[in-house]
Amino acid sequence: MNRIGAAAGTVWQTLSGTGALTIPKLIEASGLSRDLVLYGLGWLAREGKLQFLQRGRTRLVELADGEMQQTEAA
Repeated sequence: MNRIGAAAGTVWQTLSGTGALTIPKLIEASGLSRDLVLYGLGWLAREGKLQFLQRGRTRLVELADGEMQQTEAA
C-alpha cells in the first residue's frame, strides 16, 4: 500500500508540473512503471483529484481544478 501511495504522490507532482498528459506520456514523465502509474491514477481518481479529458481521439488526464489552485498557491 505504501508503494501505491508514493506512486500517487509522484503522479500528482508530475501532473502539477506538466499539466494534462496522456497516460503514456505520464508514464514517461514520472519514471514509474505502467502499473504504478495506473494504481496512482486510481488512488487520485478515487479522491476526486483528477479529471479526464477527451480531445479528438486523444485521452488526457490532469489535476482537477481545485488541485491546480493548490499547486499555484504553493
